[in-house]
Amino acid sequence: MKFSLPKSLIASVMALGVAGMVSASNAGTAITDAQAVANACVISSHTAETTALHAVGGGTVVLAVCEKDGNFHWSIDIVGKTAEHEVWVNAKNQVIKIITQPL
Repeated sequence: MKFSLPKSLIASVMALGVAGMVSASNAGTAITDAQAVANACVISSHTAETTALHAVGGGTVVLAVCEKDGNFHWSIDIVGKTAEHEVWVNAKNQVIKIITQPL
């Protein structure tokens, strides 16, 4: 089975890898920050994706990232038939923001 990853995801992973290698003195901080993010997003990406897809009426998830903008939340990018959506889902599995752009 052949599949591909979104270029934005590959770029994000590469950027995180480079950021973690920049300085040995910052390595402990980078690991701690990554652990904090992982612990803060208490619901799974799958759960957040399901909630986001339901909120916008379906589509294809192209990216799911745990982010912090004040509070931690999942940012789910979804492409539908006529629009692209960014849906924020909080730790209580509630939609807190939907940004929509036409394709």
